[in-house]
Amino acid sequence: MTIQVDPDGLADRLREQEEHLPICPTCRIGTLCVVEERPDPIFGALGVVQRVLKCDASECGQLTVI
Repeated sequence: MTIQVDPDGLADRLREQEEHLPICPTCRIGTLCVVEERPDPIFGALGVVQRVLKCDASECGQLTVI
Protein backbone atom coordinates (compact mmCIF):
# COMPACT_ATOMS: atom_id res chain seq x y z
CA MET A 1 0.00 0.00 0.00
CA THR A 2 1.39 3.40 -0.99
CA ILE A 3 0.36 6.77 0.32
CA GLN A 4 -0.09 9.52 -2.24
CA VAL A 5 1.36 12.90 -1.29
CA ASP A 6 0.15 16.13 -2.89
CA PRO A 7 3.36 18.20 -3.07
CA ASP A 8 1.84 21.06 -5.08
CA GLY A 9 -1.21 21.49 -2.85
CA LEU A 10 -3.54 20.75 -5.76
CA ALA A 11 -6.35 19.50 -3.52
CA ASP A 12 -6.29 22.73 -1.50
CA ARG A 13 -6.34 24.90 -4.64
CA LEU A 14 -9.28 22.96 -6.08
CA ARG A 15 -11.19 23.31 -2.81
CA GLU A 16 -10.63 27.10 -2.86
CA GLN A 17 -11.87 27.31 -6.46
CA GLU A 18 -15.07 25.47 -5.59
CA GLU A 19 -15.81 27.98 -2.84
CA HIS A 20 -15.64 30.96 -5.23
CA LEU A 21 -18.27 31.69 -7.84
CA PRO A 22 -17.03 32.22 -11.41
CA ILE A 23 -16.47 35.81 -12.57
CA CYS A 24 -18.65 37.11 -15.40
CA PRO A 25 -16.69 36.92 -18.69
CA THR A 26 -18.62 39.91 -20.09
CA CYS A 27 -18.17 42.61 -17.44
CA ARG A 28 -15.46 41.02 -15.23
CA ILE A 29 -17.13 42.66 -12.21
CA GLY A 30 -20.00 40.42 -11.11
CA THR A 31 -20.15 36.73 -10.35
CA LEU A 32 -22.26 34.14 -12.11
CA CYS A 33 -25.11 32.53 -10.17
CA VAL A 34 -27.21 29.56 -11.32
CA VAL A 35 -30.78 30.72 -12.06
CA GLU A 36 -32.05 27.64 -13.93
CA GLU A 37 -31.08 24.04 -14.42
CA ARG A 38 -32.73 21.82 -17.04
CA PRO A 39 -32.03 18.58 -18.93
CA ASP A 40 -29.89 19.09 -22.01
CA PRO A 41 -32.08 18.97 -25.15
CA ILE A 42 -29.73 16.50 -26.85
CA PHE A 43 -28.00 14.58 -24.06
CA GLY A 44 -30.61 14.92 -21.29
CA ALA A 45 -31.44 11.21 -21.47
CA LEU A 46 -27.84 10.53 -20.44
CA GLY A 47 -28.10 12.76 -17.37
CA VAL A 48 -26.46 15.86 -18.85
CA VAL A 49 -27.91 19.16 -17.62
CA GLN A 50 -27.78 22.69 -18.93
CA ARG A 51 -27.31 25.50 -16.46
CA VAL A 52 -28.34 29.10 -17.02
CA LEU A 53 -26.05 31.49 -15.15
CA LYS A 54 -26.76 35.17 -14.57
CA CYS A 55 -24.30 37.91 -13.67
CA ASP A 56 -25.22 39.52 -10.36
CA ALA A 57 -23.76 42.94 -11.30
CA SER A 58 -26.61 45.45 -11.68
CA GLU A 59 -25.08 47.06 -14.78
CA CYS A 60 -24.55 43.70 -16.56
CA GLY A 61 -27.11 40.94 -15.93
CA GLN A 62 -25.70 38.82 -18.79
CA LEU A 63 -27.15 35.31 -19.12
CA THR A 64 -24.80 32.42 -19.93
CA VAL A 65 -25.86 28.86 -20.79
CA ILE A 66 -23.39 26.07 -20.04
